[in-house]
Amino acid sequence: MTGAATHIRELHQSFYDFWLENRTPDGRVEDKKIELSVLRSIAPNIVKIAKTPEGPKYTIIGTKVVEEYKQNFTGLLVSEHPHEVCRKTYLSMINQMEQQSSLINCHGYFCYPSKNYLRTMETAFALTKDAEISGYLVLVTVDHTNYDGNMYLPREPSDVIAHEVQIETQQDFDGMMKSYRQLSKDG
Repeated sequence: MTGAATHIRELHQSFYDFWLENRTPDGRVEDKKIELSVLRSIAPNIVKIAKTPEGPKYTIIGTKVVEEYKQNFTGLLVSEHPHEVCRKTYLSMINQMEQQSSLINCHGYFCYPSKNYLRTMETAFALTKDAEISGYLVLVTVDHTNYDGNMYLPREPSDVIAHEVQIETQQDFDGMMKSYRQLSKDG
């Protein structure tokens, strides 16, 4: 594994471990457990989404995510995200979290002209307050190994290939990481 791949695995393993230690019997995490000081090592890569009457809304965007997109989406509804692929990815993951009580992972790559690839991985779980889903916590990582630019800059990708998986056990997590590594080899 490259240095970037090792770092990405460590971030997602920390996120998985946090979920494992704090999940309730229904597989979700109480909103009050989310303290960025506890999640310090992964906080720059965190996105928090609140469930509101208008729809899911971004409430916290980590500094690494803001740097990557060159935009801060705090306060926007997920359906208002300016990039269609991000809207679709997040809405699909939210739909999965509403139906299942496990971690949801989406990983894949954006193909840019000239065979440049930018690999991304998002892992997420639902948050609860008073036994109802109140929002979602997402860890976002980007691997620039074969692409020097930031996401969507200077141009949008010509193709997107992504895989969405459910994670309940360490074996599921390891399988997801293997799939991500394999995708990286293909890119």
